[in-house]
Amino acid sequence: MADIKQSVRFDFFVPYSEDDDGNEFFVDLTDLFNDIHNLKGNDRIGHYFGTPVRMDSIHPLPENPDITYFHMVRMRDEGLASTKQNTDKLKDIVLDSDDYIAEDISGFFDAKTCAVMLQRNSHSLSISGVREYLKQKYEEIHPNDSLFLSFRPVPDLNIIQKVKNVTNFRRLQLKFASSQVSNFDHGFSKVLGQFAELFSKAGGSNMNLLLSASKGEPDLKRDEMLSLISEIQNDKTLLSSAIFAGKEGDAPIELYDLLNGKLQTYAKFSISKVVEGQEKKYHLSVSVIKLIKSTSIEN
Repeated sequence: MADIKQSVRFDFFVPYSEDDDGNEFFVDLTDLFNDIHNLKGNDRIGHYFGTPVRMDSIHPLPENPDITYFHMVRMRDEGLASTKQNTDKLKDIVLDSDDYIAEDISGFFDAKTCAVMLQRNSHSLSISGVREYLKQKYEEIHPNDSLFLSFRPVPDLNIIQKVKNVTNFRRLQLKFASSQVSNFDHGFSKVLGQFAELFSKAGGSNMNLLLSASKGEPDLKRDEMLSLISEIQNDKTLLSSAIFAGKEGDAPIELYDLLNGKLQTYAKFSISKVVEGQEKKYHLSVSVIKLIKSTSIEN
C-alpha cells in the first residue's frame, strides 16, 4: 500500500515585549510553557474568537533540553458533515456536548535563539491565536500581572541567494514610491523603458509594476532578472516590495519576497498507516518531533 506524504510548512517567529519606556526585549517563553504544563485538565483550555483552544502536550526534547515542543488544538463543533465517495449526499455529524473536532498544530520554542517554529495549518491556530492563548494563560496564572506579548517574523537572510538560484522566472512584482523613479539605475530603467519619465510626472505616491509570462510563453529573461536582483540587493531603499515568482529546474514555482521575506521551511511527513488492514490518516503530533533533528531554528 502506497505511503501517503504531506508537505507541511513551518514559519519562524521571535516573541518580544516592551518595558514601561517602550523599549523592546525578547521574551523567553520557557517558564510560561512550564506553568501551562503544570495545569491540569480543563485549566489548560483557553478561547480564541469563542472557540475552545488547548495546549495538550508540552515537553523539552530529550536530545536538546533548550528546545520545548508544544502541541495545540482548536476545538470546533459547527458545520460538520460527512459523505461517501459514491454519493453526493451529506450527513450531519452529531456530536455530544463535550465532543469537538480537533484542528491541531505543532511547534517548537528554542530558548537559546528565542525563536518559535510553528506549523502552518489554516484550519487551526495562526501565530495570533497562539499569542492570545499564551497571554490568557499567563494572566490566569498571574492574576495580578498582565503580559504584553507579540511575535515578529524571522527574516529570511538567505532570500537573495535563493532567488539567484532560480532558473525559470515567471513573474515580477514591484511596489515603489513614484518619487523614486528618477533614482532608478539602468537595471530598473530596462524594465520601465519609456514609461519611466511618464510615471515620475504622473502624480500619486505609490506605484505597482507587474511583469509576467503567460502560460505557454517563454520565461522572463533570466539575465535581466538577475540584474534587477543585484540592484535591489545594492539599494533596498528604492522599493517597498519586490516579489519574484520562479522555480529551480523541475521544482514547483515559489514566491521570493526580497524585502519582506519570512523564514520558513517545508517538510514531508507520512500521514497514513495501516490499522486492521485499512489505511488510516493520522496527525503529525508525534512524527513532527523528528523534524527538529534536521532543521535549525537559529537565524
